[in-house]
Amino acid sequence: MKKKFNKHILLIAVLSIFLLAVGINQITKTPLYQSISFLVSKNSIYDDDKKIANKFNSYNYTTLSSSEIKNGRCDYNFGKFSGMDTIFNIECKENETLHYDFDLDLKEGDFKVVLIDPDDKVIKLVDKTGKNNSDYKTKKGNYRIKFVGRDASAKITFSIKKKEI
Repeated sequence: MKKKFNKHILLIAVLSIFLLAVGINQITKTPLYQSISFLVSKNSIYDDDKKIANKFNSYNYTTLSSSEIKNGRCDYNFGKFSGMDTIFNIECKENETLHYDFDLDLKEGDFKVVLIDPDDKVIKLVDKTGKNNSDYKTKKGNYRIKFVGRDASAKITFSIKKKEI
């Protein structure tokens, strides 16, 4: 009798989680997989390169204002950002150089900008308040730029482009 009771409890719990995700989906009009990922802690992502390298995003901004992302440039102003958000995808040839500039004003929490190479290696580009720029030599493949945060409030201007030689 106890095993049957435990199975019923488990079934009710699973159905409750699914219905909660569907409810979030209906309210926010987000894809169902993002609604389900909302139930997973975004704070556990910040120090985990394996999760960061994942092709999917999992994030929450309590406030966000941003300009249109164009010509490899974005301006974001956000409050209480947690998780990871892919900002750029860049297809590169062998031995190209990516040049990036940033201006970060981190008000609270933890925040970083990372580059993910075609082998899913995570390279930290930015993690401190300030202005800077640098270059990164590529190999052939797809590169992704992600914002990663843990209860972060910040303003950032970030740009990336292939450097002309």
